[in-house]
Amino acid sequence: MISIANNNVESADRLLRNLSQDGFFGKESKWLNAIRDRVDTTTYIYESALSIVNTDYGDNKVIYQISNLLLLIYVDAMKIDGQRLKCILVSFIEGTDEVPSSENLTSYKNYIVEKAKLDESIKELSASQSINLADKMTLGNDFAAHYSSAVEFVSKILVSLIQIDSLIGKKDVKLARIEGMSTAEKLNYLRKSKNCDWNFIVNMVNKNVRNAESHLNFSYNPESERFIGKYFHRKRGKYVELSISAEEFIGKTLKGVEAVILGYILSNFMLYLSAEDRYKAMEIVNLMDKELDS
Repeated sequence: MISIANNNVESADRLLRNLSQDGFFGKESKWLNAIRDRVDTTTYIYESALSIVNTDYGDNKVIYQISNLLLLIYVDAMKIDGQRLKCILVSFIEGTDEVPSSENLTSYKNYIVEKAKLDESIKELSASQSINLADKMTLGNDFAAHYSSAVEFVSKILVSLIQIDSLIGKKDVKLARIEGMSTAEKLNYLRKSKNCDWNFIVNMVNKNVRNAESHLNFSYNPESERFIGKYFHRKRGKYVELSISAEEFIGKTLKGVEAVILGYILSNFMLYLSAEDRYKAMEIVNLMDKELDS
């Protein structure tokens, strides 16, 4: 019997493949899709990891640091139960029998399609002779919406990280319970962990901006060129005004959650390559070290 989750995975995979074939995600993605059925899995994952390392995201060092720190935690988890760790990481994409809806390829598809559309909008406006206030407002709010989607995807990554934390702590935390947590609850769970130091993940998510956007109280003001909103301050028991410059939001706040996503994906690629082809893994490591040492 084919589960709904498996149907979603296959549907999302087909859509991603078709969009990639059409060059929707750029030339490199189109090339990766072209070789997908012609090379073995190890080579494909190596090329996928290489595509992340060879792309300038503006914060590659942060991405590599997140990936490396996650790998150190994976090593600790493997010492306890390597098979369980593998199941956790694989279920992130495919879901589980316990919670079929926990598959995340569909969410990843939505996230990268939205990001590609946003990148295209930026290119179009950059090529425009003049940008009016309405265009600025639309683009700014598109950035706010993209941040919301990025945080939602990070929230799904947090499910895997809580499972890994529980594995290391030798606790049995049901996936359904973790899935039922809010993003704030997941972040607090990891923040308070005595098993691992997850601050390198938790601190990448601006809790005030996340709080504001989760309550639909976050938008862009083109006149002041600032993102504004309100977040609920628990200690004060009331909403507090929030204002952040476009430069800080796009260059730091948004980049932070995107770095978590890319760092997590890269760490999975590196874990696989370390087991299947250490030579290819070391090639990627050397490229990252070169960037980190610069």
